[in-house]
Amino acid sequence: MTSDKQPPPSRKSQAPSLPRLVAARVLLSLRLSTTYDASELLEAQMHTTPLDPRDARLATALVMTALRRSAWLDLQFEDLLSQPIDQLDDRALVILRLAAAQHTLMDRVPPHAITDDSVRLAQALGMDHYQSGFINAVVRRLTQRSEPNQGPADAPDWRCIELSCSLPQWISRMMLERFTTEDAHALSQALAQEPTLTLRANRLRNTPEELAETLAGMDIPTEPGLLSPDALRVTRSGALAELLASPAFAEGRFYIQDEASQAVAMVVAPRSGERILDYCAAPGGKATHLAELGRGEAHITAAEISSERTKFLKDNIDRLGSPAIEISTPAGAIAMAGEGYDAVLIDAPCSALGTLRRHPEVARRLSRAGLRAAGTLQRVIIDSVASVVRPGGRLIYSTCSFTHLENRDLISDFLKANPDFHHAPAEAWPEAFQHLRDDGDGHLRTWPTMPAVDGFEVAMLVRDK
Repeated sequence: MTSDKQPPPSRKSQAPSLPRLVAARVLLSLRLSTTYDASELLEAQMHTTPLDPRDARLATALVMTALRRSAWLDLQFEDLLSQPIDQLDDRALVILRLAAAQHTLMDRVPPHAITDDSVRLAQALGMDHYQSGFINAVVRRLTQRSEPNQGPADAPDWRCIELSCSLPQWISRMMLERFTTEDAHALSQALAQEPTLTLRANRLRNTPEELAETLAGMDIPTEPGLLSPDALRVTRSGALAELLASPAFAEGRFYIQDEASQAVAMVVAPRSGERILDYCAAPGGKATHLAELGRGEAHITAAEISSERTKFLKDNIDRLGSPAIEISTPAGAIAMAGEGYDAVLIDAPCSALGTLRRHPEVARRLSRAGLRAAGTLQRVIIDSVASVVRPGGRLIYSTCSFTHLENRDLISDFLKANPDFHHAPAEAWPEAFQHLRDDGDGHLRTWPTMPAVDGFEVAMLVRDK
């Protein structure tokens, strides 16, 4: 771990605080997993180690802060270690980041409490006396500082962006190429913030006003959204666990969905009698929203290739009581196209860079090769379904990413290869979204710098009659 041996701590072994233990286990699991996200692992850990609402909020805050600000947290140890922090044992790395998060970024905890709990956490994670002594010495030195290490004042812009939201250098540089320096910094700062928890009221079961009244009775205050009339923004942090355990959730009265994501189904705007294909449908947020908007008078085919994800799709359809949805495989949906679908929605698998504050683990997993692979898969998908859009029908393509490769460039190349498709005219878009459209390329874009939304991009194409 380090060549500087430290004497073992003299304190007796005691259990660490449960929130920090849960947070450490989640962060360690994320360092080994390339599949699960932080929210899924938190839910699993809290099922194994039940926490009261206050401790659950703390565990969640610790995990998300350690992920969103990992580069900043590592900076705090730059002059305290004899080796780069990412060369440490994973357990030591996680414990030090949690200590720095509490000392520099979260509500003040007494230095001695941070040090003591860090040592207890090391012991609980199986570290020996000398390793625990190392943790004791480093955290003690960290907590003796009254001000955090800000880094050099003349750091390059990419490094400042990395420190803001822990983006790898190559993504930080890509942002600086895409945006002005000012906009890139603003975006990175927005991506480091806690995201707003937004609900979509299921109008088949209640109105947004009725749902808001129910939640107020649970001491969960909300406010109406700005983009979607079905949206309620939760204004109290840490309410997720309570919402998921509520009768209102079990009764299908709402779906947890960012407002930018809700806007996608509103762009599709299902009409009575239409046949609509949601080609990448799981876990079902957009398919069920389409069914609600269509009031059961539009037929929705929800296609999903993954059998595991299809289970989540079925569960959400059943819980929400969504009418007129038929689940299919992608091949089955294409085979049953007949004369074509009136509208096809491709909510494409993507880099998810627009949702980094909600899924901060994405940045660590994404590589240049992975981004190129996402673009290749997206092109395969759009080419696969273009032929099943009926003449005069609509093809809606969306991602939760802000890269040109996955959006503007992909759609431009598709239109060159498919001259029977063109961008929908401005009047085809909902009036509520006109201010979000770019007149240059016709795409709708939302940004994390906007109030309480993720970064999404949507293109609407029409096939010639």
